[in-house]
Amino acid sequence: MKNKAKIKSKNAHFCYEERVKIEFLLNDKTSLSEIARRLQRSKSSVSDEIKLNSVKGVYTAKKAHLKSYQRR
Repeated sequence: MKNKAKIKSKNAHFCYEERVKIEFLLNDKTSLSEIARRLQRSKSSVSDEIKLNSVKGVYTAKKAHLKSYQRR
């Protein structure tokens, strides 16, 4: 039987450390599927995070965290 990684709950917010990892992996040209796997998140959650919190098409952890905080 294949062992599946546990995916975080649907309502869990991305923390700053996860955003730093997303930024690093995007700069390293890592696919969304691979980023999601490494963070144990769904691909759609990672995609939504990038779309919602990018500034002028560029995702940076610091700005993404600030945008998310301001919306909350």
